Amino acid sequence: MAERELYGNRNAKQFPFETVRSNFGAQLATKLSSIEREDIFEPHTKFVTALNCVLVWTHARTATLPTWETPNIREAKELVDLLSKWSRQLAWTGQIDEVIIVPRRQVYRCGGETEQGLIARRNCPRVRLDPEPPIRDDELGRELDMYPRNADQFATGLIEEADTAFSIWEAGSDVLLYAEGWSEDHLSPSELQEFIVHCEKRLALWNSSMESLGLSYRFYGTMDWRRSEVPWHEAVNTKRLCGKEFLGVDRREKDVFDAESRGKECCPCIGIARHDSVGRSVSATA
Repeated sequence: MAERELYGNRNAKQFPFETVRSNFGAQLATKLSSIEREDIFEPHTKFVTALNCVLVWTHARTATLPTWETPNIREAKELVDLLSKWSRQLAWTGQIDEVIIVPRRQVYRCGGETEQGLIARRNCPRVRLDPEPPIRDDELGRELDMYPRNADQFATGLIEEADTAFSIWEAGSDVLLYAEGWSEDHLSPSELQEFIVHCEKRLALWNSSMESLGLSYRFYGTMDWRRSEVPWHEAVNTKRLCGKEFLGVDRREKDVFDAESRGKECCPCIGIARHDSVGRSVSATA
């Protein structure tokens, strides 16, 4: 997943999608559907955090940094605990890690500090668990899978007021999961191409993860903004830079577990309500 595809570590663990899907897929679909249905207010923080947690769990993301607002704390911790419980139950596979919340201090480049809670996998080699020294913007950016050059430039203040952002949105709800500010002026032609490939790989990982779990959620990426505000035909930055109107997938797929439940009414753990169609530091909304 991310460790292999983004960073070339061919010895990284392979998440056991088939085992997880057969044991817990229907329960996970129910949980996510419930969170989405109940999270009715913009920016849909609970739903965004839940999807990002699943992406971290399945190795599609290295880590995520949610907004720890009061309404989001309980739901996020409950999902982290649930995913970790399932990981322990499938520990025999040797391919699945618990999800944890990593409490750390972050030092801003202006000198101020804040307490943060990064969500990551327990044994992820790319996330520093040691609380000292406090984490800085460039290291945090790398943990969030930012393109390394963009992370460095954000940390030094070069793209503080970036005029362009790469953003990732869930296709069915149009909610923001990730945004990364960057500047074309500060990337060489080869770095620009590397960055675009990095973006494409992330979309492919995220969508493959959901598909492999049997979940309907899909993601699209853009160099403009969400399609409800910038229609595809007006996505001038994305078309110019990527040669297409968007990256990834622009609609949800069929709900696998809802379809399966119609033929398996005797199974008590299957029976999913249909998903209804209902993120922002520009450095990196994570």
